[in-house]
Amino acid sequence: MNILYHIIACKLKIMRKTLLTFIVLWVSLNVNGQAARNVLFEEFSTAPCGFCPDGDVIAEGMAEKYPNMIWVTHHAGFGKDAMTIPEGVAIAKDVTNFAPAGLFDRVKFDHPLYSKPERLVASRQIWDSLMQVRLSEGADAGIAISNNYDTANRTLDCTVDVTFYGGSHSGDIRLNLFIVEDSVVGTGYPDYDQKNYLNGYSGHRYYQAGDTIRGYVHHHVVRQIPTGAWGLTGVIPTTPVIGTKYSKNFSISIPSEWLQERIDIVAFASYYNSDFKSRNVINANHLKMTDVKTISASVSSNRILKNELLIYPNPARESVFISASKFANNQKIQISDLTGRVEYSATVFKNEGLEISLNGISNGIYIVRLISDKGQVLSNQKLVVNH
Repeated sequence: MNILYHIIACKLKIMRKTLLTFIVLWVSLNVNGQAARNVLFEEFSTAPCGFCPDGDVIAEGMAEKYPNMIWVTHHAGFGKDAMTIPEGVAIAKDVTNFAPAGLFDRVKFDHPLYSKPERLVASRQIWDSLMQVRLSEGADAGIAISNNYDTANRTLDCTVDVTFYGGSHSGDIRLNLFIVEDSVVGTGYPDYDQKNYLNGYSGHRYYQAGDTIRGYVHHHVVRQIPTGAWGLTGVIPTTPVIGTKYSKNFSISIPSEWLQERIDIVAFASYYNSDFKSRNVINANHLKMTDVKTISASVSSNRILKNELLIYPNPARESVFISASKFANNQKIQISDLTGRVEYSATVFKNEGLEISLNGISNGIYIVRLISDKGQVLSNQKLVVNH
């Protein structure tokens, strides 16, 4: 009854304000064939690397600033530790010979501050600027992840879907899957305890933390790469068809020593070429392993987060009303499909309900996001479109 009351009240409130002041925002659909760009940031860091704690600080700052950054860390590039895996070593062998180092969608940028011009990686001093460059570029393929995790036998079943919406893609295109664990802590050097050259740098986070930091927290550690170092062939054809979904299912056992609530599934499509400078990531996505991303249209409650985002009607046909108690200037309403392709985007300027035309949006399940002016997702709900 409470939900019905709020729905009716919201509808009447919007209708009343429309009659009195006729303030209704209609915004054109974003149907330009682009998906949301998620940048895969691959950091190379190891416990024996004394400057790697500084790289971690910089990467953490970027992750806070850029919500579309997907951060993973290969423990390779400068010696090895207990978190090093063979696939990470193989990747590092082709792209770097130092750490801390970073890749941005495996793109080779022409930049004078590259420490090693014969490699793909960039030194930490220019990470932030390169992230901004890559985020400014659109994407014409979407990645969707659905999963089912059995906590009893610690088995992860996940499906990755890749859909191309435009562009001219041709070549050896591969599907990649990383299993990533955040906040890994262990004991002993050089297995887990971190070498620290910042111990004498006044003002640094790790100033006087010790020449070797015991109990150091390692972030976004790549634990397993089921698709091999450079991706899986045979899923995406040499010339993918626009609008066709290419899917692959994976069944993965999660070791008992990994903390399941800290595990992230990272999937991306990328090119492979014998020339390491031509292995760009097309797009990426990620999902917490303990989240269930397969959304059923029969679910009666469409609240995913708490933050007062009300959608009516849902399912919707010709238009949909969206309201929130905390609409503020410069917030954004964004509607995207399950691959991340943005179908609609509008900036909110008033504390009013929105009436959005669904003309041009196909039948299906979509995610409605309320995004702050700083890029933080404030609310996240499903919308079913059924014309």
